[in-house]
Amino acid sequence: MPKKIKKKFNTLPERKLKVAIAGLTSCEGCSFAVLDLGLEFIESIDHFDLGDFHLIMDEKPGKKYDIVFVDGSPLTKENIKTIKELRRRAKYLIALGACATNGVIPNIKNYIDKERAVRYQYPKTFKSVYNPNILPIRRFVKVDAEIAGCPIDARDFVAMLNSLL
Repeated sequence: MPKKIKKKFNTLPERKLKVAIAGLTSCEGCSFAVLDLGLEFIESIDHFDLGDFHLIMDEKPGKKYDIVFVDGSPLTKENIKTIKELRRRAKYLIALGACATNGVIPNIKNYIDKERAVRYQYPKTFKSVYNPNILPIRRFVKVDAEIAGCPIDARDFVAMLNSLL
């Protein structure tokens, strides 16, 4: 874990830290890996104030968080706006999984003729499609830590939570 995070959380906080698990464009496998922990997830997150988890509850617009985990890649203009907004609202932002850390599967389209691919996918309706290169979230905002994997090993998520306490 980066030294900045260790330094900030070297003692147990007097209040529960506010945590969010947000999603951009992805298969959501990393978020499901976290949910698959079942009781272990519930016991781990019980030490935090879970303010948002995109798979199980709606986002609370404008809410500030101590820690935001982000699953997925910024593939759309809305995703880019979302990641910048999440960064603004979070003390710490943690990239969750290979899509967030490297762009992974969507990144493949960076190496093909994009216009040809779009015309193939949308043969009758093609006029214009936003089709940027896929980049990791750290290219758009400051990322404080990363949890690698596709999907992540959910035990790494629990270890990160425990280290943040």
